[in-house]
Formats: sequence, structure tokens, C-alpha cells
Amino acid sequence: MSKSSRRVLLFRLLTLLAVAWIQVWSPAHAEPAFSDVFRDHAATMLLVDPASGAIRDANAAAVRFYGYPRERLLAMRIQDISTLAPLRVNEEMERAQSGERAHFVFRHRLASGEERKVAVWSSPLNIDGKIQLLSIISDLTVMREANDPFWHYQSGLEDKVDLQSSQIAAYVAERREQDRRTILVLFIGVMALLLLSAKLARDVRRRRQAEATAKQLLEKNAQANGALQRFTEVAAHHLQEPCRRMASYAGLIRRRLERGAQLDELEPLALTLETQAIRQRTLVRDMQLYLAAGQASAQQGVDDPAALTRELFATLADQHSQAPVTLSVAEMPRIPLDRQWLSYCLRCLLENAIEHADPEQPVEIQVFTRAAVGGLQLLVADNGPGIPAPYRERVFGVFEQLSPPILATRTGIGLAIVRRIMETVGGRAMAEETPGGGTTIVLDFTREDLSS
Repeated sequence: MSKSSRRVLLFRLLTLLAVAWIQVWSPAHAEPAFSDVFRDHAATMLLVDPASGAIRDANAAAVRFYGYPRERLLAMRIQDISTLAPLRVNEEMERAQSGERAHFVFRHRLASGEERKVAVWSSPLNIDGKIQLLSIISDLTVMREANDPFWHYQSGLEDKVDLQSSQIAAYVAERREQDRRTILVLFIGVMALLLLSAKLARDVRRRRQAEATAKQLLEKNAQANGALQRFTEVAAHHLQEPCRRMASYAGLIRRRLERGAQLDELEPLALTLETQAIRQRTLVRDMQLYLAAGQASAQQGVDDPAALTRELFATLADQHSQAPVTLSVAEMPRIPLDRQWLSYCLRCLLENAIEHADPEQPVEIQVFTRAAVGGLQLLVADNGPGIPAPYRERVFGVFEQLSPPILATRTGIGLAIVRRIMETVGGRAMAEETPGGGTTIVLDFTREDLSS
């Protein structure tokens, strides 16, 4: 046996003899003898409360070994020194207190932060009626410095275990970091896919909306082109009629002048010729208005449509029928139609109400608005003879008149222009029966996409 091994064995024997001597000493002499042995013994000793782990006393060797001032060491718990989890430390103290185990191997942390592997012999002692654990600590690190093959072998094994443990811990940490990065990459990828999917869905939705809008515009253009084509054909026919009549009456006037006719004979022919010229001029004007109605706008609007209605009615005084005419105008909100086009619509509807009034009864005209989902409606109602239901849509056609015109200036295009104006700004024009009798023309400014 080597010299260092003999020193270790001798140290252990002395420690065990000290513990045994303290335990068998009589109670009368226990406290003085224990104090002397505990204070002066070369072995590192701690007196620990098994219930809380509080360090009740520490000898000079313990102060030197742990590196804490004695006052600081007495204010600590064994859990503050051991590197084990507090729960494990409590379990080991319970074993020492019950006598189940007396020898332990721990890692203790010194004041410098260095960790030492220590062997601890713990035995319960009754001191002043309280059970305390006397723990004698041996620094295994110092013992391993001795030239003992066993300790070198064990130290090598522990180093290998520590190395493998550190490698395993590093591998686990690396795997966790890789997993975090993988999860982060996957999360970013999923979010990118979601954003891309949302963008694609939005683009598809916009494209479909654009295609639907383009389709509607193409259909509207096709309808407009068809309507213009029909309008051109019908207009050409109606323009030829006054031209033929003017040419015919001009020929009659010329021939009668050649025969020496007097002016009084020519006056009816000249009047007819003038009437046809007026009608042709009115037809050209209304045709221009019909074509221009395709450019109607609702950008400006009219803030006081009631005042505009009264102004227009005042200019129609000379066209009043023989029966008295009463106009009732309600206060109305802003109408989304430019002033020139709203003026035309109101004038046309007021003129129709007066011209087609029942001459046997007073004429009553009401102009008001009513709310609708997505907009409002402007109504012009009269108490005239009314329009039969089968003809309420027909009156909005070009050159459509239910009765022969009283004046040459009535071309039958007025309501067609009103409808074209309303369709251009996204609205509608339609006819209803007035409650109690008569006709109500409705200018509907409701947006179809809100009302549907």
C-alpha cells in the first residue's frame, strides 16, 4: 500500500473514531467535549438541521474549505452549497436522519465558485433535545491527487462520463436549436404560403370582377350600339317626313305663284311649310339631345332640386291647359345628377303632365322624393288620365306617342331622352300609376349593387 493511501485510510479511521467517541460520551460531559472536538478537529465538519437544511455550526476546517466567513456560512443552508436539487438534498437528509444511509457522495460549491466532489458521513446527534446531523466532509479531489491507480481509474471514468455528458448536452442543445430553426423556417414558410394564397385569391377575385365588369361593359356597349343603330334608322325615317312635306308644299307655292295666286291663297301653304320646318328643327335638336344624353354625369349634382322645379314650372305658364294647374313641391335632398340634365328631365315631365291633363278637371302635379335601399327616387305625379299598364314601358321608346301631338315641337323623344340620361348615370326611369288616378314617373337613383 502506498504512503498516500495509508494517509487516506488513517484519516477515515480517525474520523470514525471521533464520531463514535462523541456518540458514546455521557450526556453530562457531551457538550464540552463535543465543542472541543468539533472546533479543533482537522476534518471538515458541519452541524445541519435535518428539517430545514440550515447550517447550525461549522468548524474552522469547514470555514477554510468552503472559503466563506463563519458568520456567512452559518446563515446558509446545505442546499446553497450542494449542487443537487433541493428536493434531492432533503431526501438524502431524511435517509441520514433515519439511519438508512450514513455515507454520501456530493458535489459542493465553494465560495470561489469551484465545485468539489466530496464524501460526506452524516450521523444524527441529540443536542439540547434537538436532532442535528453531524456531517464530516472529505474532499475526494485531494485524495485523487494521491498516486493511487484506483482513483486515477475512477477519475478517468468520471472524466469520460463528464465528456460524454457534455457532448450529449451539446448535442441536445444543438438539436433543440436546429428544431427551433426548423420550426421557424416552417412557420415562415407557412405564413408565406398563406400570404401568397391570400394574394392569389385576391388577384383571382379582382380578375373575375374585372372580367365581369368588362363583360357588363361589352353587353352595355352592344346594347347601346344596337339602340343607336335602331335610333338612326327610325330617326332617318322621321326626318324624311318633314323634308318630303316641305318639298311638296314648296312645289305647291311655286306653281300657284306661276298662276298668279294672291298672298291670301298662299298663306295656309306657307304656314304648313313653316310648321314642318319647325318640326324638322325640333327633331334634329331632340336627336342631338338623345345622343348627348349618353354623356350625362352625376358628379356635380343639384343641392336644391325643389327650387329648380319651381323655376322650371314658372317658365311653363304659357303652356298651361285651360284647366288650372297646381304644383306641389316637397323639400328634397341633393339629387345626384348634373343641373342641365336634371333640368331637362323635370321640364319634360312637367310638360307631359300639363299637355296630357284632363281638361275637365284641375291639374295637380306633385314632385317629391322617397328613400330606397342604396339611394333615393325622384317622383313626378299627376292626376291625369293615366297610362294603361301595357303601355307604361312603351312610352319610353323613341318616337313613341300614345296620342297625336298637339304641337309640332312634340317629337315623342322626350321620355326616351329621360331614360337614356338615367341609364347613363346608373339609374332607371319608369312609370307607375298615381294612387287615385294619373301617372307617376319615377327617376330611380338606386344603385343596383346595393339594392340587390
